[in-house]
Amino acid sequence: MVIAVVVFLITLLFLIGGLSKAVVNQIKEQVSIAAYFQRDIDSADMMTVKEDIEIKFSDDIQEIKIVSAEEALSHFMDRYRGDILYQRALDQVGDNPFLSSLDIIVNEPERYAEIADYLSEEYPDLLNKVDFYHRESVIDKVFETTNKIHSFGAIVALLLTLLVVLVAFSTIRISVHASRYEVETMKLVGASPWFIRTPFIIQGMISGLIAALLIAAISIPLVYFLSPQLMNLVPGFSLWNYLMKNLFWLMGLQLLTGLFLGWLSTLLAVYRHLKI
Repeated sequence: MVIAVVVFLITLLFLIGGLSKAVVNQIKEQVSIAAYFQRDIDSADMMTVKEDIEIKFSDDIQEIKIVSAEEALSHFMDRYRGDILYQRALDQVGDNPFLSSLDIIVNEPERYAEIADYLSEEYPDLLNKVDFYHRESVIDKVFETTNKIHSFGAIVALLLTLLVVLVAFSTIRISVHASRYEVETMKLVGASPWFIRTPFIIQGMISGLIAALLIAAISIPLVYFLSPQLMNLVPGFSLWNYLMKNLFWLMGLQLLTGLFLGWLSTLLAVYRHLKI
């Protein structure tokens, strides 16, 4: 059971890694630049700026579009439809308060600052302002939280591994004591030390194998039932699909962890208690 807890913890860290990667990717997709034009700018000038950005940063642009002042107002009205406070504010302003803008989404978030600086330097007369809506601090926090989870998990896994060794020490001591007559008989007939040790080690590896299979049997249906709830928190990410894509690697990780812990803990215990 202690080996099973360690295997489950490693499985959990594996799934958290996939979840955190999906969260970071979704945050990156929300990063954008909005370059607001002067109020009386000509549509031809807006198109000139758009084409210039498309040519200069052609390899980096994922999406670029011009949003007119009328479209911006329409989007605002749709978003806050039924909100009396915003409707009154628009009525008091009277005219359309929104500016036409150039919305830009790039493939790599690192390029946003460069594009924003280029727009500010090259078109100060055509642009009212350039807003760089970035989520760098959020992305850093996600990575920081994920790293802390993995570090905490690694420490707990190490402590549990030590506990596995201690449990194995106690179990092997009892097993050696119960088999002391058989061990003495094997020694008398000339059995090699490894011939005597191997059955205990195999028993420990079988325990690790059973622990790994137990966690695999628990984790697969658990992920299946939790996946819809997680999809509500992280839209577009299916933990079940992630598990199915990486099932071979996860099963291999579980089996190797279980077998290794069973082998290591039993080997150390055998050398400690089996005097040959």
